[in-house]
Amino acid sequence: MHRYKKAVDGIHAPDELKQKVLQRANEADIPRKAAKGTVSGYRLHRWQPVAVAACLVVLLVGGAIGLIRGSQTDSNQSTSADPAYNNAPLPTVASNEQTAEAPTFAPQDAINSMDCSIPAMPLNTVQYPVMAPYPNAADYTQDESGYNAYVADLDIWRDSVEELSSGLDYNTPLSGFLSRTAQEFLTQGGDQNTIYSPLNLYMALSMLAETTAGNSQAELLDLLGTPSLAELRDTTKGLWLTNYRADGQTDSVLANSLWLNEALQGQYNESTLQTLAEDHYAFLFEGPAGDPAYDEALRTWLNNETCGLLQDYTNDLSMPEDLAIGLASAIYFRANWASPFEASETAPDVFHAPTGDLQTDFMHAARSMEYSWSANFASVSLSYQEGSYSMRLMLPDEGVSTADLLADPDALSYLLGSTPDTVQTQSGEVILSLPKFDVSSRLDLQKGLQALGVSEIFDPNTADFTALTDSPEVFVDQCIHAARVIADEAKTEAAAFTWIDAPGAAPPPEDEPIVLTLDRPFLFSILGPAGIPLFVGIVCNPANA
Repeated sequence: MHRYKKAVDGIHAPDELKQKVLQRANEADIPRKAAKGTVSGYRLHRWQPVAVAACLVVLLVGGAIGLIRGSQTDSNQSTSADPAYNNAPLPTVASNEQTAEAPTFAPQDAINSMDCSIPAMPLNTVQYPVMAPYPNAADYTQDESGYNAYVADLDIWRDSVEELSSGLDYNTPLSGFLSRTAQEFLTQGGDQNTIYSPLNLYMALSMLAETTAGNSQAELLDLLGTPSLAELRDTTKGLWLTNYRADGQTDSVLANSLWLNEALQGQYNESTLQTLAEDHYAFLFEGPAGDPAYDEALRTWLNNETCGLLQDYTNDLSMPEDLAIGLASAIYFRANWASPFEASETAPDVFHAPTGDLQTDFMHAARSMEYSWSANFASVSLSYQEGSYSMRLMLPDEGVSTADLLADPDALSYLLGSTPDTVQTQSGEVILSLPKFDVSSRLDLQKGLQALGVSEIFDPNTADFTALTDSPEVFVDQCIHAARVIADEAKTEAAAFTWIDAPGAAPPPEDEPIVLTLDRPFLFSILGPAGIPLFVGIVCNPANA
């Protein structure tokens, strides 16, 4: 395993772009207003604090897959913790270019004090992309020179976004995966809030596919909608880069990690581990499975990558002594609304939940926006400030349930980012009432994946993980996904992780405002660049975190 102690080459911006960013950050004559506790420039590390008054965060939890060995660890093999691992201060996970300790990243009240050090020694480092900061017009002087500086910085930011765009068309490979998994997992919650991250799940299952062979791999590739691992790697790389943002305005970050059992040193396929590190940007950790300190390292990593939003769901995660490998994947999203709601307009009102009426705070806005409708729902889309991300809100018609919409192919397609011919859209004045919500859920994915045709990996008699190890009877023991989404007047914030242990409706009246009040269970999706859904969910109780 020594080869992984060297830094794994990650993602690098072109030197020309880096120089542009550095030059703009260091020019002394840029006519900006004085910064308020911020530093111009670009992030060397994705945990750099971001100064935002309001943010939107989507937390997705769904990247832990525990592979269990059928036979117990040899009693002659040590499972005790390395003394240095237990007692010595260990380095934080940092980019290849960063030598200083990573700063704490603790957004507002998600967590009061977060220690971003990982109490385990990573075997590699992963470098995240360099992005130019998104220019805030309010930071520039209100004259021609200030305007010119703002335009120049905006062009540099656009160049950095363009460098991340893969140009791939994701509709074909992902359409089947999105619709099948959404129908399967969103219907598991019944009358409860149910949230999941299609993108997070796709990334976790893509890593899992790399460790499999034979029919076990074929089942995963079929669900993921790709004929080969080579095409899957191209797709996952493109998705990772296209959806990455860390520019001071928006945070949209994916993170992967592998958790190895030190008792199995020499039994892992190093080529597979190298592929996971390089092509899936996965951190590699190694430690004594079954040791509480190693479990704490896993929980700390997940909490860091989701900014503490999912701590209630990570507290009981642990790795058994007979672990073969753990795969963890996380996603964190935070963004400001392009047009924030006025806090002074927020007022309590009644939400008709499945379990009974309840009082909750509703945000209100009256503005021009796109309004969409079909035979059984009405919808609006709210943009985030950076422009590449949006939230779709879908209210079922009276007498129609969220389950009815999920069973309707056109409604489901619209929720997941497409616009079928049966859905009509027009712009107009909309009076919108939307409850503030903080919703989360945890899903055990095993039964759902089996229903979707992925079954062999859960059976020690049929699972084929020979691409990872020759150790016998390796199979998936746990497959857990957790997610949380918070929406208020200023922002959306969300996070998720996955852990694998081994008749046509009439159009709205013309020239009259459209009134849309989401006061009963509704669907939402957060869409990223290229229309990829980062998060999808059902809100049955907006106050039920």
